Order: sequence, then C-alpha cells, then structure tokens
Amino acid sequence: SEKKKEAAERELYEALKKRAHIHDAFKAIAVHLFGKHEGPKLLNQFPEPGQPVVHDWDCYKTSVETYNKYCGRSTYALKYMGFFANVCNAGVRIHQLTQAVSKACR
Repeated sequence: SEKKKEAAERELYEALKKRAHIHDAFKAIAVHLFGKHEGPKLLNQFPEPGQPVVHDWDCYKTSVETYNKYCGRSTYALKYMGFFANVCNAGVRIHQLTQAVSKACR
C-alpha cells in the first residue's frame, strides 16, 4: 500500500541521515586531531597483517566510552571503532580526544 511505502521511505531516509551524521562526526574528530589531509585517511586504515590492532587497550576503551558518552551508541558507529585504535596508537591524549569528540557531537 502507499502508506507502507511512505513509512518505509521515511524509515530509510532517517537511517541514512543518522549514518551520515555519524560519518560526519568521525570525519570531524579525525580532522580535529590529525588535520584535513591526514585525518580522513585514518578512518579506514588498518595495521599490517600480523600486527596488533591496538597497542593501548586502556586508551581504546576510554576512547569508545568517550564517543558513546558524547555521541551516543550506535551499531553503525562500530564501523569506525578501528579509528580509535589508530588514535591511541598515534599517541593522542584522552583530553585531546575528548575535546574533539565533544566538539563533533554537539
């Protein structure tokens, strides 16, 4: 029916809008921390095979908790959780990350 189609389209639109917001937030965090050229590269960068993904698990856990606190939990955001490994592996301090996340998710 037409009403079901409209409801499905609205639901899809809202889901895509939410995903775009999450992507934009991660991009803003990356740019804030690493600059407009290097930051976005780290969103989808993975370590070489055989190398550990995360060197500092406390930093990683705190990074994820910080994101969830300021931006909310989302299963779609899981796509970007490797970025926090890159942040921690790069030696970013938690207060720097908190500042970037809180700014991106206002």
